[in-house]
Amino acid sequence: MRLHADEQRCACCAQKKPRKAQVRAEHRPLTQEELLEEAAQTELENSASVAALMAAEEEIRARAAVRKAKYCGPLLRYHSLKVAGEAVVRPSGCPHQF
Repeated sequence: MRLHADEQRCACCAQKKPRKAQVRAEHRPLTQEELLEEAAQTELENSASVAALMAAEEEIRARAAVRKAKYCGPLLRYHSLKVAGEAVVRPSGCPHQF
C-alpha cells in the first residue's frame, strides 16, 4: 500500500504544470516633482476628509444639544451676612429690612 501512495504522489507531481517565473516590477524612487504632485493630491484628499468630519461633528453636536429654556420670571436671591456676630439671611429682592 505504501508503494501505491508513493506512485500516486509521483503521478501528481508529474501532472503539475511548471510555474512561470513571476515578473517583478522594478521599484524606482520617485522624483521630487512626482513627490510634490503626490503631496498636493494627498492635501486635497485630506482637506476634503477634514471638512466632511467637521460637518458630521457639527450635525451631531446640533442634535445632541438640548437647550434648557431660560427662566424669565421673578427671582429671589438670598445673601447671608453677619450682624453683631449673628448670621442673618435675607432675600435680595425683598424690600423689608431684617
